[in-house]
Amino acid sequence: MPEQVQPNERYAISKQELIDLMTDTDVKEAVKEALRADSINISNLPDAQSLAGKSLPIVENGGLKSIPYATVIETVNTAASAANAAANAADTATASANDAATSANSAANAATSAAGTATTAAAQAIQAAETIPEEIEEVIADVLGGASSVDVQTVGNLLVEAGTACKITQKPYNSKSSNEAEFVKKNTAFDAYYVADTGNKIYAVTVTMGGVDVTSTALANSNDSLAHVSIASVTGDVVIDVVATKAIVFEDDAAKILCVNNWGGNYIEGEITEYEAAQVTTLNSVFYNNDTVVKFNEFRYFTSIKSLYHDGTGDTVRGQFYSCLKLAEITIPKAPLADFRGAFRSCGALKNLDLSPTTAKRFRTDALVQGGSSSTFPMERVKLPSGTFTYAPLRTFWRARKVISIEVDGYLDFSEATSLANFAVSANALTTITGIFMGIRASLDMSYSPLTHDSVMVIINGLDTVSSANLKLSTTTYNSLSEDEIAIATDKGWNVATS
Repeated sequence: MPEQVQPNERYAISKQELIDLMTDTDVKEAVKEALRADSINISNLPDAQSLAGKSLPIVENGGLKSIPYATVIETVNTAASAANAAANAADTATASANDAATSANSAANAATSAAGTATTAAAQAIQAAETIPEEIEEVIADVLGGASSVDVQTVGNLLVEAGTACKITQKPYNSKSSNEAEFVKKNTAFDAYYVADTGNKIYAVTVTMGGVDVTSTALANSNDSLAHVSIASVTGDVVIDVVATKAIVFEDDAAKILCVNNWGGNYIEGEITEYEAAQVTTLNSVFYNNDTVVKFNEFRYFTSIKSLYHDGTGDTVRGQFYSCLKLAEITIPKAPLADFRGAFRSCGALKNLDLSPTTAKRFRTDALVQGGSSSTFPMERVKLPSGTFTYAPLRTFWRARKVISIEVDGYLDFSEATSLANFAVSANALTTITGIFMGIRASLDMSYSPLTHDSVMVIINGLDTVSSANLKLSTTTYNSLSEDEIAIATDKGWNVATS
């Protein structure tokens, strides 16, 4: 790679200094308005506590400098106090005819001097505030370019609004850029090389500037492994999309055929690439009621999926993998998956399910692995993600008769669940619960499950304080608890009973 297109040299400006100088607009305006008043009224200024550590920015000799707001206020307060003292002295002096003239003259001189000090301080502060827009923008624009010590988003967005800089948005999928700049000074050049990650090929490059496609002039050259984007003069916000990808290798031909037919073939004939999978936002019933797919670990590439809900309400809730009779393996993507309603209900071969890769922290799991009224499905172990139930997790493990363990990857917050009806009713094999439960407020029936002592304590420690609620346990589980452990629940308003 040519030396001249290596990442720009970084310039050091304190991140905290820039934050202090540029982000306190409301405070700055309040001080400006107060100091501009014909008569300085200290009560109109922000209090000193709210201004602790904050500064009024100025430019001096081409560099950034700051005057602490506390110093400005202290100067004005001191001047005002001196003026008030002088005025009081003048009032007192009039009581004595002999000293009235002398005292009045002295007081007047003191007041004049104090007022002059206050006026000077106010004028300096106002002048400093007035110099901000053009000069600071020009100084900072010269040092933007992804410098690690610069609060790029805060400062860069301000400069974009001021029209002195442009935003650079880079989307190098499965590739890396030689230039990390997020903003550049307007009317200056931008240059970057994009190198495909090992095993990937570059299939597409798109460049827009100010919302207009400029790929034809901005793309200097491109091949399977390298793309060069060069813009002579940046006049608007730039977006650069680089698609470097490769075909997904499937374990199951049935899964591959479904994925290629529905979402693939755009870059490699007869294949679906990682990039194509990452653009999919819904499965569109492709796997619903499927009876051929055995393994779908390649689901991990579908990183834009947000929901696995299909249809139904109440006891008829069904998900996208509902009744996949042969599905035995699946890998959840690191995606913002927030809706698992009925997702794996009535799956005929799936024994282990791990939902923890989801990046969502608020989710639904109604009827997640719910079984049928007479059917017994093989699900044995479920790992739930850490986060909060956004809706009552009704029937999550209802009739999941072979589930042995529920593992929580961190904590589960039940505080928004107004009902836990049938949460684990007929989960006859469930013995083990690990992780942290919290915020349980609705009555919970766990009497079908022979929970171990440690497992039931996960539930008891997660009970919230309520006016009245019931926790129902199997006789074996109940008998494993001491009086003190039961009291943990009863002291929170819970009635603990056996089946």
